[in-house]
Amino acid sequence: MSLESRDAWNPGRFVAAALGMALVGATGILALVLWQSVVYSLVTATIWEPPLSGARSQIVSTISLGLGMAMTGAGYVVYTNRSWAFIDVQWPSLRDLAWIAVGLVGLFALLQVVSILLDVLGISAAQHTTTEAAKTEPSLLLPLIPLSILVVGPAEELVYRNVVQKGLYEHAPRVVAVLTASVIFSLVHIPAYAAGASTSALVATLAIIFTLSLVLGTVYERTENLVVPAVVHGGYNAVLFGLDYLDQTASVALALL
Repeated sequence: MSLESRDAWNPGRFVAAALGMALVGATGILALVLWQSVVYSLVTATIWEPPLSGARSQIVSTISLGLGMAMTGAGYVVYTNRSWAFIDVQWPSLRDLAWIAVGLVGLFALLQVVSILLDVLGISAAQHTTTEAAKTEPSLLLPLIPLSILVVGPAEELVYRNVVQKGLYEHAPRVVAVLTASVIFSLVHIPAYAAGASTSALVATLAIIFTLSLVLGTVYERTENLVVPAVVHGGYNAVLFGLDYLDQTASVALALL
């Protein structure tokens, strides 16, 4: 379905709905934090002795993300008395595969355009806490390559596209829902980028995330299949983590020469 406008919508009710969806998005982050303590306790009591290496810590964090987002998505379905058919998971069609390709190309193209624009303006983007940690321990990026596809993409898209964006369809034109969900998606990333970042760098990074989120929101709206943005999101992250790992290890190798 296209980004068609609703014949009539109530902006006041939409604002209330948007605030509610922002709370849902924040709940996903809170659930992640809560699950992190549980998962850490379980793995250190059973398979790994503390302190955990950077790579193992990333595995714990990513599994916690998956559990937290899954709990948030399931909680929304139950709380709103919806059927499980609300979760848009279908085997991708050829059309869906085409949108996956369009989404991936679109994300990387936009990233290049935004990066060039920031260079021209002389603005630096903030670094993700994981990227900062990888400068001293590049190996922590390796588990994130498969986990981005298997956990991060599906988990985050479940909440921010299938729940937040789709939930807003009932209150506003779809284009407004896509834009609003992208704002919420960018804002929940503040904790991951705020540490040590200047205000301008943080704002620039949130603008990048918002722009990239529009691609994810659009491919989901066009296909109504959660698998599509999940694969696009996960694949995009996996490629970036892989490139970052190669860059970090190459830098270490050159330093040893």
